[in-house]
Amino acid sequence: MPVTLSGDHPIFSEALRSRAGQAHYEMSALSIGVQLELSAVEFYEGQASTVPDSELKGFYRRLADWERGHYNALLAQQNSLKEDYWTDGGFSPF
Repeated sequence: MPVTLSGDHPIFSEALRSRAGQAHYEMSALSIGVQLELSAVEFYEGQASTVPDSELKGFYRRLADWERGHYNALLAQQNSLKEDYWTDGGFSPF
């Protein structure tokens, strides 16, 4: 059975949330993961747009969609922790 990668994830426990201001490593890892997945999506989309073979084009598009799922999952987790991280760190964007 596939794992659902939307919404809050149990890997980000209440203990982590309670120390969100000190969760620099976790937030950095999420940020790096988000950027790597976005780069993968862009790479595969670029490859899909340059290859003449329709089967290969479809393959690259499937890879881009697969990586987009990872990107969206990591971004959702990053966003679910961001407010706590900012608040506990004393940051206010406005």
